[in-house]
Amino acid sequence: MHATLQRFHQRPTVSDLLHILGDVPPERVLMVPLPGTATEQDVLDLDDHEDRICELYDGVLVEKTMSSRESMLAMLIGRALLNFVTPRKLGAVLGEAGMLRLRARLVLIPDVAFISRRSYPGRKLPDDAIFSIAPDLAVEIISKSNTTNEMSRKRREYFQAGTKLVWEFDARKKTVDVYTSPDKFTTLGEKQTLTGKPVLSGLKISLSSLFSELDQ
Repeated sequence: MHATLQRFHQRPTVSDLLHILGDVPPERVLMVPLPGTATEQDVLDLDDHEDRICELYDGVLVEKTMSSRESMLAMLIGRALLNFVTPRKLGAVLGEAGMLRLRARLVLIPDVAFISRRSYPGRKLPDDAIFSIAPDLAVEIISKSNTTNEMSRKRREYFQAGTKLVWEFDARKKTVDVYTSPDKFTTLGEKQTLTGKPVLSGLKISLSSLFSELDQ
């Protein structure tokens, strides 16, 4: 069990748990199953039977929320990646329901993800509901309920698992923070061009065109 949640079990208050999870709003933390006891099967069952997308953090289910506008942005980013990746046969692009096991009892669901063909176990993409692969590129669309501490925690998990690049998009501000480590980033505005370096050399995405299409 992760060290932070071990401390939680020694002093079990709701405030402690929310803080460990990144100060997420309490309405996003599921209490059934009880925090600390949830499994990957619970993640799959919620998706299949209740159409709820939840991430798993050391036995705690945390619901992902996304507005229609944010979902549209994720689709536009995914399309741009697919248009670059597919003809070059570089790997796989996952959408906002792509579940990834980064370590035992940790399942994150980036809004868009790219997995290089070189990262496939045995050079073949697994036929599993949850891929046990860290994405080379993880894309997160910031929602109103996402906190700064939550996103910081998720970035740490991504990079510790082997992710090389994280894009954090803010649809309201029309910006993207480009992370090459958990704390090292560059902010790009809507008049700039987003590149895929160091993961997808040659990829260029006009943020002006991307956000203009979103506004339409």
